[in-house]
Amino acid sequence: MSQSNKKIVQDFLAAVLRGDREGMRPHLHPELEVVEPASLPYGGVWKGHEGMFALSEKVFSVWKDCQVTVRDMVADGDKVIGLYEMRGAGRASGIPFKVHVTEVMRIQDGKIKDIEVFYFDTKMLNDVHAGKVGA
Repeated sequence: MSQSNKKIVQDFLAAVLRGDREGMRPHLHPELEVVEPASLPYGGVWKGHEGMFALSEKVFSVWKDCQVTVRDMVADGDKVIGLYEMRGAGRASGIPFKVHVTEVMRIQDGKIKDIEVFYFDTKMLNDVHAGKVGA
């Protein structure tokens, strides 16, 4: 079960990075809930398929040249934990950034039901977004 859950998340992430809504959809539970840190420009709780699509658009409207590298992924029972490195630049500021991100995902009925996102340094991300020197 854990290995298939890991594959669900890997296929979902590949679709996200391609910007492929229809590729994301089969991996998302209809009652999906994504929690992003409230301090970020796209922070809050995003619900359902349309919420996930809106979140994805918002993230890529804040950052440009965004790349995500999977550092590690661990599956145990209904949980999959992804450790990532996210790189890019502020769309408005042009300031480059690199940040480690962890996502804890819960799988239900073969689909991603919950995603909780943790960024190593949200202050730095906000500084990049705001165009603060030395971010």
